[in-house]
Amino acid sequence: MAGNKRPRLFELTQLSFLLISTLVTVPQLFSINFDVKTSKETQTVYDYIENVLADGKNVLVNIHYGENLRPALEPLLVVLTKHFFDKNCKIIFVSTSTSGPLMFEKLRSLASNIFAVKQYGFDYVFLGKIDYDQKAVGSLATSIHQTLDKDYYNNSVTDYVKLPIMKNVDEAEDFAAVFILSIETEIFEWYAYYWATRGVQLIIGTLKVVAPSLANYMRNGQAIGIIAGCDVVAEYEILVNEAGQGFAAIKNRNMAYVLAVVFMPITSIIIFYWKLKPKSLSRPKPIEHG
Repeated sequence: MAGNKRPRLFELTQLSFLLISTLVTVPQLFSINFDVKTSKETQTVYDYIENVLADGKNVLVNIHYGENLRPALEPLLVVLTKHFFDKNCKIIFVSTSTSGPLMFEKLRSLASNIFAVKQYGFDYVFLGKIDYDQKAVGSLATSIHQTLDKDYYNNSVTDYVKLPIMKNVDEAEDFAAVFILSIETEIFEWYAYYWATRGVQLIIGTLKVVAPSLANYMRNGQAIGIIAGCDVVAEYEILVNEAGQGFAAIKNRNMAYVLAVVFMPITSIIIFYWKLKPKSLSRPKPIEHG
């Protein structure tokens, strides 16, 4: 019949939505194993903890991030906490952020399998929040017991029955390393000044965009390494046999890349075909005037 056109299966907008939905959904349903090569930065931190840091040493971990940075920094915290625990290190957690206590609780919930085999007060302790300033970080290096009298759960830091871990830690010299997670560059400066100068090795966890501004700590020998980005997390997770958020993010991203490469030429061909397809020559039916 004149004026009738064969309907298209998809309009361009519908096709776009279909492709985007596919790119988002398929990586969640299927996985392709991709080789993840270990970078020099990741290997350096891993080798230090695995081969240089003696078993049972004390490590301070400063959590300085909130909910907005949790997706980026929490995976770093999880994977290094596992490695420290694998080395039977005693971990003293502390925070210079108001969100720190909540982030610590979420860490224990997310990494419950890691904490399940460790005992609070013996293998690790959370001292809670201290002030976010140079003086507080310096005070912590001089004496934990004079800086804080209780942990986050109101246990006295001198109650060695409940917190035997605190019996052998007080000043910076009692620690082998400090792991700081933050995007605030000044906090790394404070730890470099008060802790690295007393022989404590720094490990920096931050965002990829911040990492270049902290490279000076590596050049000066104040930091063992800087770990940043989901690629680094994936690399580290493979090294410690704990595939988690970082590895999953890399797999999903790589799968999306593959699908994009596959669909882009197909989409281009379809669009090109539609543009070449001749338009209907039929004229609209004239309006009859009564």
